[in-house]
Amino acid sequence: MATDPTRVAIVGLGRHGAGVAALLPLAGYQFAGAADIGKKVGRPVGEFVPGANPGLVVQGSLDALLTGTGSQVVVLAAAVSGDDAARQALAALRSGVNVVALHEDLLAPGPDWAEELDKAGKQTGASFVSTGAQDTWWIHLPALVAGSSVGVTAIDLQATVDVDTLPEVVGRAIGVGLSRDDFAPVAEALSAAPSVMTVPLREAARRMGLEPQEPLTSVAPVIAEEPAAWRTAGQTIGTGSVLGITQTTRLATDRGIIFTGTLSTTLLPGGRKAPDRVRVTGIPELNVAVDPFPGVGIINATVVNRIADVVAAPGGVWSAATLSPSRLHLG
Repeated sequence: MATDPTRVAIVGLGRHGAGVAALLPLAGYQFAGAADIGKKVGRPVGEFVPGANPGLVVQGSLDALLTGTGSQVVVLAAAVSGDDAARQALAALRSGVNVVALHEDLLAPGPDWAEELDKAGKQTGASFVSTGAQDTWWIHLPALVAGSSVGVTAIDLQATVDVDTLPEVVGRAIGVGLSRDDFAPVAEALSAAPSVMTVPLREAARRMGLEPQEPLTSVAPVIAEEPAAWRTAGQTIGTGSVLGITQTTRLATDRGIIFTGTLSTTLLPGGRKAPDRVRVTGIPELNVAVDPFPGVGIINATVVNRIADVVAAPGGVWSAATLSPSRLHLG
């Protein structure tokens, strides 16, 4: 017997929110509405998501979205802090609405936010998970590839992000445009903070039944060998200046398997797209690469494919490592 499609609402109509909305019909879901801030509020959703119901307008708050759309799932795709995303998730869970978040800070349950969300979800039966490219590519894929090898001693993940796909403020924060000397305090600060790879490496180890130990992270600048255009900032980076950074995180485990994650966030010349790679050192040694890596597309599709999982999960907080690998869901 046919059932009505799951209704999905979205917070944040940037490249990810709008991209997810456009994919929903392909997976058999109904795009029920969206919320954003600023000049987008009150405008037709179709201006941002071609083919959307012409009667939909952008709401100005999560409360309006939850009360006015009858959605079973809300996708949190706004560019906000982890604390703000957790507060949005809490409001949705208390309303009995399942949550799929797109936020790296919420990828694994943390002591500062997960307990309250878990309690709310268990009370209403609604579930929460945060997902993205880390879910499919950095957490689940290493375990899958390692299943084709024995005597594994090391797992290496390598990813590249083009600075020109990020807000200018992010580039400034990692030192783009600075001299080598001026970059030194930036490197020190970044090395002291958890890298983007830290949580995914831990979750990858957990997925394989390993106990992760404390990670070690180092940061090195990527230096321009010739002038490079930073289009987002309308600036040319001179030879010898910082184009970006390479963060390397090393994570040992209780079984001696070493995880290493290398993330380069740098300006790529001429719109070039770099590959993402997974290498397993064992018998045999295995290398898997997607070249070029369609990062935005993978993120958006993974969010859509996780909707069925969060709807099916018991109420509470879940992480990618505790769910089955994301898979294609046919509408």
